[in-house]
Amino acid sequence: EAAQQLTLKLVVRSNTENTGATGVLRVEHPAGWQVEPPQIDLALGPVGDAQTAKFEVTIPPDAPPGQYPLRYIVNSDGRDYDVVLEPVYLGAPGLPYLPDGATCIKEAFITKPAEVTVQVIDITFMPDLKYAYVEGAGDKMMTALSHFGLNFHRVSDDELDFIDLSQFDAVVIGPNAYLVRDNLRKNGARFLTYVEQGGTLIVQYQAYGYQDGDFAPYPFRYHQPHDRVTYEDAPVTLLAPDHPLVNLPNKITADDFDDWVIERGLYFFGEWDPRYEPMLAANDPGEEAKRGGMLVAGYGRGTYVYAAYSFFRQLPAGVPGAFRLLANLLSLPAARILKRTTLLKDVSIFAFMDETQLRAVAQIMSERWLATESWLGHEGDVEDEMYVITQGAVEIIRESSADQVIHVAQPGEVIGEMEVLGHIPRAAAMRAKGNVHLLVISGGDFRALMQIYPDMSARVIQMLVDKMVVTGRENREEVI
Repeated sequence: EAAQQLTLKLVVRSNTENTGATGVLRVEHPAGWQVEPPQIDLALGPVGDAQTAKFEVTIPPDAPPGQYPLRYIVNSDGRDYDVVLEPVYLGAPGLPYLPDGATCIKEAFITKPAEVTVQVIDITFMPDLKYAYVEGAGDKMMTALSHFGLNFHRVSDDELDFIDLSQFDAVVIGPNAYLVRDNLRKNGARFLTYVEQGGTLIVQYQAYGYQDGDFAPYPFRYHQPHDRVTYEDAPVTLLAPDHPLVNLPNKITADDFDDWVIERGLYFFGEWDPRYEPMLAANDPGEEAKRGGMLVAGYGRGTYVYAAYSFFRQLPAGVPGAFRLLANLLSLPAARILKRTTLLKDVSIFAFMDETQLRAVAQIMSERWLATESWLGHEGDVEDEMYVITQGAVEIIRESSADQVIHVAQPGEVIGEMEVLGHIPRAAAMRAKGNVHLLVISGGDFRALMQIYPDMSARVIQMLVDKMVVTGRENREEVI
């Protein structure tokens, strides 16, 4: 790892009456760190005169995670000064506004250490991803994230009408942005279309008005009063410990919820459609677990996230675990494709493909949920979709033979591929056995990929021929 650098800027003010002061400013730092220049000469006039100073700090690459104080020290006339004087003003009775130095009737000073704390965080971001950020109310998230070199674009109100969202791997909506930005509400459908076409939309907490518009992909509602967790140290449970959100690229543990400030989160969903998957649970003492604060849902080809945990408070406060969790949220576009390509490697029709081809297939997949007993298609239907089962089971039914169940397809199996690639009617019906989650591939999209990768086309055709031979042999054996 390379060493990291940061710039410190500060203003030194004179509090010496009449004569002014001279001295030397330095930064006291941990062993192994470097500060340039080592010191800065000061020459200040009488009280109120000021001088700006700047230091470049190099943090060694092997610095372990933790907090590191950097202390400013001014040596003048052989004495060290290392405090900041912070004024406190007392206003006159009845003053209709906060007093300042010009309007107060009394002034006192509080001394504070003249230091800044550097928080070194063990964190990984997925590389080469591009993000958009729609700022919300009192939003300081972008300032907090500016230290990590991420490719973020702040979306202006005017851009909400026309900006091409497909250029972004993920779009992040700031806290309460749907309530304070009229143009975002007006363009809410554009953001859901972006998800449907393969984008990732991360929505931070929104107040009650969010449930009144069609801004989320599936139904939900808030409780009244809304669910929240006000204890900042309330235990947090990982509800889906194998999900990429808590594993990639950072392994999230209970330690990542240490040192949070003010609260865990607010405006959690109270009730939601089962297509939302809850990731975390927390609660205040004596209350039931609140599971609606971090929800993930597949929608079309993309992913929607409702993230009501209070990142807007934690990031400005430098809470390491909140940064790590947000890094995982921002990595969901890459994690989604990685998860799909890993699954495809174990599916026979795709197993021969290289990483580039698998990634291309993963990018054209969309997600679909089926309730138990729902029909996916009927015998004789002419459709143009094939399906990979990821959860549940699908009965393959011969309707022309008294609804005989001839096969029960399990997770990891692909169904409907022969009809799609052979342009033939469905040979059998398909019905959900229990709740089923599918990855759906449009026949047109898949055929377009085979034109791009001719070797893929030849291998797929050979596999279909082999499958038809096996199926024909099995049918003859049934007759005998």
